[in-house]
Amino acid sequence: MIVFCSARSLTLIKEALAQEIGKDRFFPAIVDSKEDIKRVRAWCDEHPERVPYLWNLDMDSLPLHAGKPALTNTYRTAYLYNAAMRSIVIAQGLAPQDFLDLDKTFGSFIRGMWGELSIVPEAIDLHLKRCFETMYQMRKDLKLGYEALDGSADSSVILVPNGNRKATSALNMAREHLACLQADRILDRTNELVDYHDSWVIASYLVSDKTAKGGYVIPLEVTHAKAQSEVAGLMVPTLTLHATLLDEYTGKPWRDGAFFRDIAVPATASLFWLHHALQRTMRWYDYHLHDFQLLDRTAQSALEDAFWAFFPELPLGIDRIKEWGGNPERFYEGGAAAFEKTCHLSPRWLYHDFLGLFDDPDPNLIDRPNATLPEQTMLGCYFMGDETMRKLAKAKSCSPEDLSAIELSGPGLVYHYDYGDGWALALTASNLRLEDASKLPCIVNAQGETPPEDVGGLGGYEKFLDALASGNMITSDGVNLGKWAQGNGWVPFKDTESLKDIFCTSRPTCGR
Repeated sequence: MIVFCSARSLTLIKEALAQEIGKDRFFPAIVDSKEDIKRVRAWCDEHPERVPYLWNLDMDSLPLHAGKPALTNTYRTAYLYNAAMRSIVIAQGLAPQDFLDLDKTFGSFIRGMWGELSIVPEAIDLHLKRCFETMYQMRKDLKLGYEALDGSADSSVILVPNGNRKATSALNMAREHLACLQADRILDRTNELVDYHDSWVIASYLVSDKTAKGGYVIPLEVTHAKAQSEVAGLMVPTLTLHATLLDEYTGKPWRDGAFFRDIAVPATASLFWLHHALQRTMRWYDYHLHDFQLLDRTAQSALEDAFWAFFPELPLGIDRIKEWGGNPERFYEGGAAAFEKTCHLSPRWLYHDFLGLFDDPDPNLIDRPNATLPEQTMLGCYFMGDETMRKLAKAKSCSPEDLSAIELSGPGLVYHYDYGDGWALALTASNLRLEDASKLPCIVNAQGETPPEDVGGLGGYEKFLDALASGNMITSDGVNLGKWAQGNGWVPFKDTESLKDIFCTSRPTCGR
């Protein structure tokens, strides 16, 4: 990747890397010579087709805390911006170690943020591939070798001082917006470096664009459209997921499936990607905790047994007895072999999707978030089995006949969201086929009103539907349920056609 850096961010990176001199580390390459900087910038001007694959970086020397710099200078706030794609990613809590292997760090930032935008994995992979191709082509054309670079000449990231004016203006605006958003908020450290919420909010503001109709654009929508267009015509294995509300007290679909959404998704997507796609489908805001479990309860029990059998030493803070309600003998039954036999998913899947979440790259820094997301199994594994999905992903090509012969006999999934309201979506799959990646995801069929965020679970949802049907939306204490729901992002359901753009437009502004 070629990343243009502000003087401030370059100074901070060099300070961080200075602590690692003499160690066996993979340093980023830095173009230091003024003459070489001019050559790099001239090369970029001569290759406008490569502009979408150039990124810009700015950093704060101190992370913001309640609108003011925090007392510690250990961590940094980074702003990664692509002017052509109108894409911004804000990451908070970067430690010095995160500036090593910057290709992985920046790649994970882009992959995570674009995944939240429901950009298909194939488009993200292609963009990152072209970013690296651009860097290698530039080095080849300019013959930038060891003598021109400070750091590792073998690095797949080249840092270049000074960004373009448009990027600098956008980054300064992002910093101002972030200060306003966090003015009254106490920042808690999480296991994710990317600040998805604030990145999303800042990229939802209208910005001027003389080439756009009306003179303004929403950056999120530009990013989504341009990234998806890069994979137009690329046919990928696709599943239709049938998502229906589940009444977990009865174990059956709520009101016999009165509410459902059928969503076409790439089989190569991860649970991380699916989580955000479901949030947009339901018009929720990811305010609350969530998890995925296997829909087949026998398979889920085998998974739980395999988890403990496969993990001899528990992470700090996890108590076996407390986790399983005082039933310790269960930990030693089953195991990975029984799990694989039950639901045809290998222990490799178990490790990446569960154990990988506890893997800290440095045990001496247990409070530091991981720079990269854990590797996750492809979505198709939950519906056709791990081995079948891996073979399908590795195949250079496949025919509709090949796909129709695959049996969708996997355990399925249950998506839980908001443990207070207790939402559960049962996910089953059908119609494995080839689809144009640029048109995914999409709603192919739908029925029923989506439950508004924080409506109060199935009970509150039923009261909301009753009020909607009667036309009397005013509660006994004078609250207008219609206005309240719309303030929380709810939109009245018309038909499936009205949902066709739900994944490529920004979410409505929440009333909180």
